[in-house]
Amino acid sequence: QKFSGGIRVSIRQKGNPVLKHIRKVPWEFDEGLVADYILGATCVALYLSVRYYTLQPDYIHERLKLLGKGHRLRVLLVQVDVKDPQHALSQLMRIAILSEMTLMLAWSAEE
Repeated sequence: QKFSGGIRVSIRQKGNPVLKHIRKVPWEFDEGLVADYILGATCVALYLSVRYYTLQPDYIHERLKLLGKGHRLRVLLVQVDVKDPQHALSQLMRIAILSEMTLMLAWSAEE
């Protein structure tokens, strides 16, 4: 039975504090997703914290390769969780533009 009408969430996101703030839309974990979140038929999102990006800068490139270009709207949801994020954010902006992704920034899990 396929889940419809809500957000499909990759198992990789288990423990992500963002999930406890998604209350207005039903969501459920789905094994085997390439994206972190399937938000609709043509919309997907990858989640990345700036802290993780600074420790593992190649991670997002690998994820983008796996994701491919088969979705009309591709969102890179970035949680800004470091004190001076300017350098990392300029790099992530460049990655988003070159990958044809929409960059969304949040300064907290709730945001």
